[in-house]
Amino acid sequence: MKEFAPVIDSSAPIRQVPRLLVNFLGYDAVWLAAVGGAAAGWWFAGPIAASAFLVLHALIFRPALWEWQFIGAAALLGTGIDSMLLAMGLVDYRYGSPFGLPIAPLWITALWAGFAATLHHSLKVLASRPWLAMVLGAIAGPLSYFVADAIGAVTLPRAPSTTIVALAIVWAVTMPIVYAFGIWLRRRNGGSV
Repeated sequence: MKEFAPVIDSSAPIRQVPRLLVNFLGYDAVWLAAVGGAAAGWWFAGPIAASAFLVLHALIFRPALWEWQFIGAAALLGTGIDSMLLAMGLVDYRYGSPFGLPIAPLWITALWAGFAATLHHSLKVLASRPWLAMVLGAIAGPLSYFVADAIGAVTLPRAPSTTIVALAIVWAVTMPIVYAFGIWLRRRNGGSV
């Protein structure tokens, strides 16, 4: 079977910068659409934005099968983590919990899929630095929820100090695990890290 070359040649390091910038900013757009959409009652905005972002991701990076598997697994894992946070009473999602079930809504799954698409590209530097992934997870994770709360996409019903500590721990643990899984999956499928 003939292998297709990426749309943008990645052989020169300088050409990598625009691709990584598109990857990073594309996920930012997904986050804004998902969180802003949920706050406005448009739960479908996140899944639509994530779908468009993943199509763009496919056109630019031509991901191998292992990366698509990783994106799918990370989306499911993230949905499970956010469902756990919901069950623990740390977060309440506005709009979109399917059929009233106690699971995170589809726009959260879309966020996780988009986020996973950055982990081996614009956020790749964290893959070889688990301590940095932990620190950034402990800071950026809670910050993301607090911004989503301020916008109105989620409600954080517990005391802020409790919420910050719990979210920081969850994200500090999750980030290196997700990266380790991605590295394992890539190696298992014959790719180098």
